[in-house]
Amino acid sequence: MRIESLAGIQVETVLKLRRAYEKLRQLYFADAQVSDLSGYEVLILLLADKPKSAKRFSEELACKPAQITGYVSRLESLGFLKRKISLSDKRSFTFELTKKGQQRATFLFTFTFDRFKSNTTLTEEENRELIRLLKKV
Repeated sequence: MRIESLAGIQVETVLKLRRAYEKLRQLYFADAQVSDLSGYEVLILLLADKPKSAKRFSEELACKPAQITGYVSRLESLGFLKRKISLSDKRSFTFELTKKGQQRATFLFTFTFDRFKSNTTLTEEENRELIRLLKKV
């Protein structure tokens, strides 16, 4: 097998994953329906079940910490997150959901889950297999 064909397969895989992600995001994720929040802001609210640093959010979302800082700052200004300074290191802090943030996160999760559940044709076993395969990528 030639290198070009291997690279072609990888490029095709990446493109198919990108198209699938966009389709899923538009069909199921609340950020496509809630105009006041971006996709990353929605995901941060959904991931903020426990206090997390901007660095931790960036690791989980696979993007740069500087991007996350802007998103969490905006969510903080909207009253969805609050900053909690570390007692052991006054230079570091975490973000946690406010009551308003918890309500919005619950709404976003319910909206996304309900849309996914009512529109997907994947079985529970197929969903598990998809997750297993995506972890390999």
